[in-house]
Amino acid sequence: MWVSALSLALALSLAWPAHGTGRTSKPGTGAQTARVVAHIAYTADLLTDPPAPLPPGAAPSPPGAAPAPGAAVPSPALAVPAPPAGAPAPAPAEAPPPPAVPSAAVAEPYPPVAPYPPGSPYPLGPPYPPVAVYPYPPAGPPYPQLVPAQPPSQRFSVWLTGYSWHDNNPPGSSKVSHPVLHGMAGGQGTFDDPITAAVAGSGGGIWSPGSKFYLPTLARYVIVEDTGAGAVPSGDDGHLDVWIDGRDGTRAATDDCMARFTAHRVQAYYNPPPGLPVITGPIFADDTCNIPGPERPVAKTP
Repeated sequence: MWVSALSLALALSLAWPAHGTGRTSKPGTGAQTARVVAHIAYTADLLTDPPAPLPPGAAPSPPGAAPAPGAAVPSPALAVPAPPAGAPAPAPAEAPPPPAVPSAAVAEPYPPVAPYPPGSPYPLGPPYPPVAVYPYPPAGPPYPQLVPAQPPSQRFSVWLTGYSWHDNNPPGSSKVSHPVLHGMAGGQGTFDDPITAAVAGSGGGIWSPGSKFYLPTLARYVIVEDTGAGAVPSGDDGHLDVWIDGRDGTRAATDDCMARFTAHRVQAYYNPPPGLPVITGPIFADDTCNIPGPERPVAKTP
């Protein structure tokens, strides 16, 4: 084999000196060379593959013959050397341990996770109640409208007189110059339906059309809707000439009725509150003068 030839050449090159060096052999050099050659030969035999066994009935190939087609040619580099004679056989490799099996008491399987259905909200669960949208303010009984605060009532001292169907301008009529609640002079004397009253001149300030007063001596609410009353005398804050009607009475009867309440410095409450005591109806009706007195008492005025 080529390994044996190579080993022999190497041994010889080490045993003899190179040509021309002039070196001489020392005693014992031949024995040393023989040992090197023997060691190299033994190593070559270990690296050389043994011949493959012949099949039954086949004759061995002569030395130097080429291997048969298809026969495996061993590689000297991959050959595994056989252990020397007398060496102990290698111990067999231990089998790998079996794979660990998890204990049922330690490893508990996780419960399967249910997939979310398409379009479902997160998280899954019972349907949540819808959020109630409350109106503002909360629904309930209708709330009362806010009414502006009424200015406080003011008390004045007035000259109080009356006029009737018989002495109106023109006479025999109920015409007014500045109607507010009534197209013609009239009214029942209540807070919601005060009786028509006239003032001096064209009126102005608190005496302008639409101003409301309460007269305790007549137990009536009155409202300014007419003009033409006489000038205000000295000592009085104003002049209120109150409509008494009287179309169903005589001129004398109506004049007598008006004379019973005509006076100076009579208390009159401007911008009065509702709920004060009143005698409902025209001042003169059914041939009667309907004013407070012993036969028509009224509650105490404010």
